[in-house]
Amino acid sequence: MSDTPHPSGEARVDRPFGSRTLSPWQRQRNPLMNALAALQLCVWRRPAQGITGRPGDVLAAIALYFAITVLIQYGFFAAAGSYTVALDIYGVQLNLGISAAWVLTLVLAALLFGKGAQAGPLLVAAFAASAAGNVLIMMLFFGLGAAGASEAWTYWLSVSAGNLPGLIAVTCLLAEGALRRAFPGFCVAALAAAQAMATPYIFETGYFLTYGAGGEDYAGEDGVPDWSFPDPEVIYPIQAGMVAKQAEALRAEEPGQVDLYAIVGAGTPYQEVFQREVAAMSALLARSYDAKGRVMRLGAQKLLPAGRPLLNRTNLSQALQALASRMNPAEDVALIFLTSHGMPDTISTSFYGLSEGDLTSREVAAALDASGIQNAVLVISACYSGSFVDELEGPGRLVLTASAADRNSFGCRDSQEFTDWGRAFIVEALAETRDFRAAGEHARKLVAAREAEQGLTPSLPQISEGEGIGAVLDRLTQRVLALN
Repeated sequence: MSDTPHPSGEARVDRPFGSRTLSPWQRQRNPLMNALAALQLCVWRRPAQGITGRPGDVLAAIALYFAITVLIQYGFFAAAGSYTVALDIYGVQLNLGISAAWVLTLVLAALLFGKGAQAGPLLVAAFAASAAGNVLIMMLFFGLGAAGASEAWTYWLSVSAGNLPGLIAVTCLLAEGALRRAFPGFCVAALAAAQAMATPYIFETGYFLTYGAGGEDYAGEDGVPDWSFPDPEVIYPIQAGMVAKQAEALRAEEPGQVDLYAIVGAGTPYQEVFQREVAAMSALLARSYDAKGRVMRLGAQKLLPAGRPLLNRTNLSQALQALASRMNPAEDVALIFLTSHGMPDTISTSFYGLSEGDLTSREVAAALDASGIQNAVLVISACYSGSFVDELEGPGRLVLTASAADRNSFGCRDSQEFTDWGRAFIVEALAETRDFRAAGEHARKLVAAREAEQGLTPSLPQISEGEGIGAVLDRLTQRVLALN
């Protein structure tokens, strides 16, 4: 803000960007009130008093955005269920990085439109409008869900609408004339296209907050979740011992009968939905397949990185070797159940602060081949999991996947108890049959019907049955049915 000579010889005071009048008290507006005034831009209305962009004003708008975002996320998790909630260093770093990139983008946009001097007001408007947008996202998310809207439309509409206030506010400040009239439409079209592509990934990360179902998995020694980065020098040296401890506890096989042994593994350590699936699968195997004491579990959680062995190729290989040593590799059946996010030929097992590596279909196949296990049921619950079939299929193997090689699966959110395919397979199909082949077929039909009802692109779960595995599974099914 500076005084400049006026042609009449009088001193002129520069006005805030977008203002029509300005008095001395308006120039000293409270930074928070200045940010709130910027919300008028969300409805394509420039505040009469303008928007000031002093450093304090910008910081106040950013603080408002962060505070509202954290409160909304906390309220969302509290409404979705009983959760242990803690500040998340990973999410803080991620969001700060995104915000820094956002600031740079807005400053460059101001320069591009010849309004570099107004970068400060632009930042105030953008962050204030985005805070309002986050409130709108949650209002629409719960409102549309309560109204019975499909999952796809609920996510698409709520997040798309939530991003509009920021776009409108920015264009209201930057665009002039014909460009100002046309630019909002362009932004809405671009947002719609981008949102359509991003829909499968919406709400997958809690950003500022770590959340979990509570209980022993999330309670540290002092009862307080740990939100620091795990120390690789602490975590990796204990991996072999944790796997070996589970291996030592495995119950021996019974000669002359088909016993079921299992490895269940959850990736994506910052999401609970995958942990719930492996917990449910473990309980079902113990209850319905006489597999109590014959299940090994992999997949540490972010709040307790030393609580379980990591899901990675080394631990999976060691666990398979342990199963092979306890079971009869030619007579018994090994079930490998893996659930996480996925990409072609890959299931996500990266762990922030420890490893960015994921588990590939080739690594799973190599570990199984090396174990010498002859009868295996491999269940991969992830997007693009059908891409695992080529590597895993073969004699003595049944492969079940949640999707085709080029398709997404759905429901990978902590607001759901299980993923869509996980619910169909674990909760519904296996409740009706003890035959894994029949359960896979039934789950495929359930998923197809629900996706059609919700207007989702079919995920097309895959089933591949190799030579010889059917007869072994028939004997297993007959035995467990006789027990129940």
